[in-house]
Amino acid sequence: MRSDVPSALTSSERALLAGFLSFDFEGVAALRAQAARVTARRGCTSGCGTISFVHDRFDDASSSPDSLVPVEGSVDDDDGQSVGGLLLILRDGLLDQMEIYAVDADPLPLPDLRRVTWWRSDGGG
Repeated sequence: MRSDVPSALTSSERALLAGFLSFDFEGVAALRAQAARVTARRGCTSGCGTISFVHDRFDDASSSPDSLVPVEGSVDDDDGQSVGGLLLILRDGLLDQMEIYAVDADPLPLPDLRRVTWWRSDGGG
């Protein structure tokens, strides 16, 4: 379901965002500070679980410019097969979007944290 009205992150959304930010990488401290204050717009036109972050203050410390955070998540089904993934996108050094994507054509809703496996996509520790 798509909503253009920003609201507080749910506990599930916060847990997924924390999964990205649980790794140490350059700029993560600024992103953790932002995560404490952002709100979200939910969904995409296809019905996926993607959320866009809204900053009500522009004094947030910024991280690296437009980029992907060097952490990704893989979403598994009941059989342990990958059905999609998660990416965290930055714009102008600010949290911009948590993209939820599906392996097949069906949109993937916001996944349960227990179905996500996290890893450093840049090979870092």
